[in-house]
Amino acid sequence: MQLAGIVGEHQLVVQQDYVFGHDTTLRAGWFLPLNKLAAQRLPFNAQVFWPAVCGIVEADPRRTLAGTNMNHALPTLAIEPHDLEDLAIFPLPDGILFPHTTIRLHVFEPRYRALVEHCLDKEAPMLVPMIVANGRSDAQGRPHLHKVAGAGKIIAHQELAGGRFNILVRGVGRARIVEELDVATPYRRVRAELLEDRVGDFRQADILLKTIQNCLFNVQTDNSEVVDFLVEAFTEVDTPGAVADVLAAVVFGDSLNRQRALSEPDVVARLEGILDRLVELIARSVDEQVPSEQTVN
Repeated sequence: MQLAGIVGEHQLVVQQDYVFGHDTTLRAGWFLPLNKLAAQRLPFNAQVFWPAVCGIVEADPRRTLAGTNMNHALPTLAIEPHDLEDLAIFPLPDGILFPHTTIRLHVFEPRYRALVEHCLDKEAPMLVPMIVANGRSDAQGRPHLHKVAGAGKIIAHQELAGGRFNILVRGVGRARIVEELDVATPYRRVRAELLEDRVGDFRQADILLKTIQNCLFNVQTDNSEVVDFLVEAFTEVDTPGAVADVLAAVVFGDSLNRQRALSEPDVVARLEGILDRLVELIARSVDEQVPSEQTVN
């Protein structure tokens, strides 16, 4: 992973390369609307924290696009029932698209350029499933996919030389793949069903949200702009499930735990997992700050 530099005045781009298939590299990055972040000491392990932090976006996607030189006529950020009958998929080996977050992709492989053109022409959503990390493929040589994936829409795009694209994809829901379709297009397509958030116990969800917020405030005393931004996330989204999705994109550093959070429709269960992870990260940061009892004299 590398810091790609400052875009405009308030956006930092973090780049990460993804290898897809045998000879294709997809470059993905995320926008973080914070300035001077690189100069701050992160309270958590940077290798765990960076990839996920950059999945957060602001409530108004237009603000996230400032300074990107992209076309950003925003589509309707909703999925219609008929969309689920035939969804194009953009598999990633280590990428998770949560609802209420945004990923940036550089698209150059012909089949995915065709997918982008389809989505732009029809204002159609896409599904972004993670590839199962076992190296296995189906009878057609296609990699196996996790069944639950983030559904998203392209909110901005930039056409480049040679038919390539830079795109921003906004997460608008989570969906389960029901079946893969037999199609003639170069990219894969599936039939899927939306997974709605379940909040069985609103009182428990409220207690967890307040506890998580208190944890973030405690870490905030360590003067981290990252934590300041996480606290602001509570005002940027308006439901317990949305807060859980934004925080899950941040606190889970590895892709398998992010996939588990994405696959969990129960909001209370997601919040409990987030709280456990926050406590773990806070404890780690405290341990790193405790001075050694041994003195040099």
